[in-house]
This record gives sequence, C-alpha cells and structure tokens, in this order.
Amino acid sequence: MPPVIRPFRSSPPDRYCRLFRRSLREVSEETIETLSHLAFSMLKDDDTSPIPKSYWRKNSPFAGYTYFGQFIVHNLTEDDTALRDAGEQEPWETVNSRGPWLNLSGIYDPSHDRARWKLLYQADGIRFRLGEPRRAQNGEPFDLPLDDDGYPVLTDDRNNENIIVRQIHVMFLKLHNLAIDELQAESPQLTDRELFASAQERVCWHYQYLVRQDFLRKICHPPVFKELVLDDAPPWIDWKTGGFSIPVELAQAVLRFGHSMVRPEYTLNISSGKVPLDKLLCSGRRGPLQPAEEVHWPSFLEAGELAMRIDTGAASGLFGLESKDIHSFIDAAPPHLPHALPVRTLVRGARNRLPTGQDIARKLGMPVIQPAAEQVDGQLYDPGKDLRGTGLSDATPLWYYILLEAEIEPENRGAKLGELGSRLVIETINGALREDPGSYLSRFGSNWEPPPWKKTGKSVTTLAGLAQLVGLYE
Repeated sequence: MPPVIRPFRSSPPDRYCRLFRRSLREVSEETIETLSHLAFSMLKDDDTSPIPKSYWRKNSPFAGYTYFGQFIVHNLTEDDTALRDAGEQEPWETVNSRGPWLNLSGIYDPSHDRARWKLLYQADGIRFRLGEPRRAQNGEPFDLPLDDDGYPVLTDDRNNENIIVRQIHVMFLKLHNLAIDELQAESPQLTDRELFASAQERVCWHYQYLVRQDFLRKICHPPVFKELVLDDAPPWIDWKTGGFSIPVELAQAVLRFGHSMVRPEYTLNISSGKVPLDKLLCSGRRGPLQPAEEVHWPSFLEAGELAMRIDTGAASGLFGLESKDIHSFIDAAPPHLPHALPVRTLVRGARNRLPTGQDIARKLGMPVIQPAAEQVDGQLYDPGKDLRGTGLSDATPLWYYILLEAEIEPENRGAKLGELGSRLVIETINGALREDPGSYLSRFGSNWEPPPWKKTGKSVTTLAGLAQLVGLYE
C-alpha cells in the first residue's frame, strides 16, 4: 500500500495549505546571501545545460509546454505578497486569488459580470472579443482585444506577461467562441446565459483533460504518470479529510520547475529571427502584437523549438527582470528587488519556511537523491558541487532539489521531472480535479475523453490539436 499523508495544516479552498510541517530554520541575512550564491550558480549565458550532451537520450518537451505550464500555474495560484513581506502570514491566512480549481479563472470571470467586463465580449455578450492582428496564412485573429487606450483586455493580467502565454490565452478564447457556435446550432432554444454556461463547461472540461492527459504526460516521470493517471492508482495524499487547497510547497517551489525550461531566445516564426527573452516580455505594453510576434505553433508544439531541460541551469534573461515584469505578480509599489528570478524564488521559499527536498522525500518514504561527481566525455560533471559550496547538500531548498532530481534522473536526464517532483505535481492536479464537483474527473471518471467537435469531426487530445481546431496551426 502507498503511504497516505494528510496535509499538515489544511485550509479553505481560497487559501493555501501546508502539506508538510514548516521548517524551523531561521532566515537570516547570511541565509539570504547563501541562497543568492546558489541562485547565481544557476546562471547560464547561452543555450547550454549543466547536463552533458552525451546523456541527452530523450528530448525535452517542446517549448510551447513551458508556457502552457505557466498558463496552468496562473489558473491554480495567485499570491500577490511582495517578497519583502513573504512569510509574514501563514499559508492558511494568505488569499489564493485565483485557485484552486482548473476552471480557466483567468478567462472566465467568476461572476460573469458583463457590465464590469464588457470589453471582453462581443456585442452579443456571450462570445469573446479578439484582437485585430490576423495570421497571414488564414486570416485568423491571434491576439487579445484592446481597450480604448490601447491596452490588452483580459481577466488575469499575468497572462499578458509574455508573447507566448498571451497567445495560449487567445487559444482558449477562440475555443469558447467555437463552443458557442456549435451549441447554438444544435440547441437554439438555450438562453444566452444557458449557452454561455454550457460553452464554459465544455471548454473547461477540455482544458482539464489537456492538463491531465497531455501536459502531465509531457513533463512527468513516465512510471509515476502511468501509476497516477493512466492506472488511476490510489493517491498518496488524502485531500478529502481536510478539504483541498493548493499547498504552499507547490505554489512557491515545485510548480516553478518551468523556470528552468525557459530558453534565452526563441524563433517565434519564419520571419521573427531569434527573439531574446527580454523582447518576449510584454507586461504593461500598449498596442497589438505584431506579425513577427505570432507564434508558429507547429514549431512550438510538435517539431522544432524545444524547451530547455529541467535542470539546475537558468537562462541569463531571468536574472535581470525589470520591475514592470515583476509587478504583475505582486501588490506592492516598485522597485521590486532583487531582479533575479532564481534569487526571488529561493528567498521566497525560505521565508515561507518550506521544508527541504530531503525532508519531503523522507516523509514520503522515498530515497534522498545523492548527486555524484563523474567523468563524462573527458570532463568532470559534478551536479552537487554548488550545493557543497553553499553548505546546502543536506538541506537543499525544495525548488532546487526538484530541479536537481530531474537533472540526475538516469532515464530522462532533465527531459522530464524526477519521481518526487512528478508525484507532487500529479497528486496536486488530481486533487484539484477530484475535489472539484464540477470537473470532468468528478463527473465522468478518468476514462472520459473530449467529444468530437463538429467543425472537424475529431476529438482533440493534445495542445497541438487544439491549436489546429481553432485555426492557429497548419
């Protein structure tokens, strides 16, 4: 029988829980300096990985999944606490403004208040507006609508953080509009409110399926994915007794594994050239996307642009974020220091008293990782060097531990999460779906598949298929 644990401290759904006992380690200025040194040891100047290339037997996911992951995390968690205030409140005192359900809350305003969000909708009040830029190939719109001052209009501003997640957001706007068209044709007697609710339900179920069956398949350790998704094995975490909410360990550490998957630059399409990371960010920017900013989804989802491997390296562009690019995530006046995202992640985790990776592995009865130095291709590969240099080998910050576990996992070597990271991510996604009475998993069980769309006569089971369905892929 698998171990069954209950959250150390449960909370209401609109707060965070502690899955494990809080760390008792003090967070001194010396601690912060040590974490900063560890963070800057992750700095990579180019398209390299700390993992020797001879170990790259499997490819990492395509680059679109980096940003689909970001889109999912925005759906599950929103804590706008400034870094300087992190840890001042316990998780169960901290509002999760967005989660914890996979309900596309960044697209659907919970109250569907048409007066407040009238700029989101077309004149009929049930279809979403889209921006004016259109694809050269088929004339399909691919951008957000703008307000009278030229700023993008959306419910969750974080989905305008960068050009790629912005266009994933638009995919789901277009899917909603398609659902309205098909439902209206087959059930003309439905009122506008009933039509909107039915379309929202269908789109959310489809999104939930893509998260569980496509995204988790792409990024998780295959044996753990098979056990917890394909075989629908009993969970290790008991969410029912105290109720489900997003664990602070996931929100502040584990779900941030995607930071290591970010490339320093992307070829968005055939005419864009290499676009560096700082040009990808678009928080606070007025105006529509330009033709050169259109994502060529075949390259980002099936054939071409790979994500960086999940490892202890991070792109140099993540070490110099501007205050405007941090401001979307917190409720505090600038300046927002430090500007290095890995430093912010490690310090925030420490101030929230997250347990170490070793603490959690032992609690779950899993072996603690032991990174060993070795000669590879005539070079010394020593994945534990930076931990030893900072004195954190036996008390590794959870976020770094999850990345290191993926890096040294012998079968995938950073192509997917390791066993602990995969289990925590899948247990949380499964919990969010099982404890939401309106989810497809609660309503129909794990064998359900999205029904075919009349437009194509096909069921869509991948993000690439969704891009094709809504006219953003050819």
